[in-house]
Amino acid sequence: MNDRAIIRPNAALFDKTIADVQVSLTKSLKWLNFAFGNVVKLVERNERGKFVTPSVYFKGNDYLRLEPDDKRGNVCFFYMHDSQDYEGGDSLSGFGDLRGTVSIIFWFDTRKIPGAEYYNVEFVKSEILRALTHELYLPSGDIQVRKIFHDANNVYKEFSIQKTDNQYYVYPYACLRFECDIHCEEGCY
Repeated sequence: MNDRAIIRPNAALFDKTIADVQVSLTKSLKWLNFAFGNVVKLVERNERGKFVTPSVYFKGNDYLRLEPDDKRGNVCFFYMHDSQDYEGGDSLSGFGDLRGTVSIIFWFDTRKIPGAEYYNVEFVKSEILRALTHELYLPSGDIQVRKIFHDANNVYKEFSIQKTDNQYYVYPYACLRFECDIHCEEGCY
């Protein structure tokens, strides 16, 4: 673990696999300031309407909102899709496997990434792909990249992007979403 991978305490099952990916990403992507874990959809209502923001449970009884801004630097977080398949274990071990879909959402300032200056988002995409497909170290579990999105409406499709100032979706800022199959093994008790 390191101070750039913000890992959920007592991580198990998918959270454990996600924690391993977080640590691996921070080792491979030196420009990544923080890798947050699995988010929840936090609903906020105000005079402008209802807004859904990606948020992580953080220190005590509070949530940290992870909507784009220039305060935390280059970040990523994970959004676990709501459907998981369980395959029962064999007769010897008795333990099974879980499979599902997870999206890894990156938001970054291209000026702060060596090689991505002048809004080279494809360079950043290649760096992330390399980290996820060639440099990923997972002691247990697995992920496979299936789709990549770059339009903010698709990257943040489960969340309310209209709440965020539009300046955070155009030069020098950008976002990418890597939709992945994820697999983890049921742990021993």
